[in-house]
Amino acid sequence: MTATPLPINPLMFRQAMGRFATGIAVATTLDHRGHPLGITINSLTSVSLSPPLILFCIDREATAFPAFADAECFAINILAADQQPLSVQFALPLDAEIVPDRWDAVSWRQWATGAPILEGCLSTLECRRHALYDGGDHIILVGEVIQVGLAATDESPLLYFQGGYRDLS
Repeated sequence: MTATPLPINPLMFRQAMGRFATGIAVATTLDHRGHPLGITINSLTSVSLSPPLILFCIDREATAFPAFADAECFAINILAADQQPLSVQFALPLDAEIVPDRWDAVSWRQWATGAPILEGCLSTLECRRHALYDGGDHIILVGEVIQVGLAATDESPLLYFQGGYRDLS
């Protein structure tokens, strides 16, 4: 299979990157008032084993951007295949008319940093901010993982490919 080269534009770039299957996670933190805040992400990758570093990217236009840009701590909650509704819920705009309180029906707790830890996830990474980098219309948020939670399950992950949710079957 040979790809045909095409001129770059935002739509073509998005389509090309949509052919890279990714896992889905919810990044969580506390806002300046101490209220929980979460966003669905798929731009997650490990950076280093020593120290343990991860990164994710957030759009500068996202409503949650200021809270994550200022956060000293955050958590990454890696979703299981049956948590698609949670992914959709945290992907919706932070608009009280659309989602009155997205946290009402969400089970969560706090660990050392206070960042919200969602229940039922495949794994959770509790992080302290390590660095923040310019990434064009996004910022790149690097976190040092200070605690990890692993579910005692062999459940499949929630995946995203070509604009839709997928499973491993």
